Amino acid sequence: VLRLHNTSRETIIAGALTGPIAMIPGLLFYLPMIGLYPEILEATVPATVLLETLGSRPFQIAFQIVLFGTLIETGTGLIHGLNERVAGLHQDQGKEMPAWMRPTVAIGLLVLGTAISSFGLTDLIAQGYGTLSYGVLAYYVVPVIPIAIWRFRNKAG
Repeated sequence: VLRLHNTSRETIIAGALTGPIAMIPGLLFYLPMIGLYPEILEATVPATVLLETLGSRPFQIAFQIVLFGTLIETGTGLIHGLNERVAGLHQDQGKEMPAWMRPTVAIGLLVLGTAISSFGLTDLIAQGYGTLSYGVLAYYVVPVIPIAIWRFRNKAG
């Protein structure tokens, strides 16, 4: 959280460390998959093939539980993030977000997620993640760019 950084140097160091640290688990998962190449390319979910190759059913179950928890945590965070954006818009207009709106936004997103899930996992991964990535960039990153440029210019001047 930006509020925890007192200087630009701290922020840059945190950003430079966060990327590599976040990539380590993915790299540790990717390297064993190389040993299953090219068969793993045909798998709908390559992680399950890797776990089946290990032959540990308890580990497979634990992985599924952790993955499910991660999906819940991510979904909850996205819903909360959107609700906070809507609340911020109301606050900018000098109003308070109506109490009924928060659950309405959450339910609307859950209905949208249910509709999107009808595409199936393979099609969703093949077509949806690229679009979702651009959507996240447009929604979260693009609005911050003009503010960052403005702050940089005012700090330099």
